[in-house]
Amino acid sequence: MTALTLPFPSAAAIAPAVSFDRAELSAILSLYGRMVAAGEWRD
Repeated sequence: MTALTLPFPSAAAIAPAVSFDRAELSAILSLYGRMVAAGEWRD
């Protein structure tokens, strides 16, 4: 029987968080809402 050791990603390997300001998030959600309402994207 062979044991497989999987290394955990180090803190440096984890991607930094992505954030948006209010105006950017509003534009993203507006586009998303329009595309879902038009049936182009699925919710």
